[in-house]
Amino acid sequence: MLIIILIYICITVLGLTFMKIGGNGSYFQIEKWVFDVKIDLYLIMGMCLYIISFLMYAYIISKNDLSYIIAVLGAAVTIISILVGIFVFHEQINVYKVIGILIIIVGVVLVNIKT
Repeated sequence: MLIIILIYICITVLGLTFMKIGGNGSYFQIEKWVFDVKIDLYLIMGMCLYIISFLMYAYIISKNDLSYIIAVLGAAVTIISILVGIFVFHEQINVYKVIGILIIIVGVVLVNIKT
């Protein structure tokens, strides 16, 4: 199951990354009742990967405790997405993002403490 979870996280983050790259070149325009759509190949690849990750997500949550797996997957995808934003898209990191990441990590640890 760990391999499936790691593949899910990678596909999800990769899908989001491709959608971010492709989203910069796409636009939707409605003018005089004509719907004009220009979609980048990266956006299509990102959407396909995200659909695959959704199917994997459905499988993963069906096989694990919901309260546990939602916290772990959400935290992993969020933290890795922030890192991709910083290192790939050169987004700025500030003290609030660092505090947020630390809160996420603490939250996942607390959720996983067995009483």
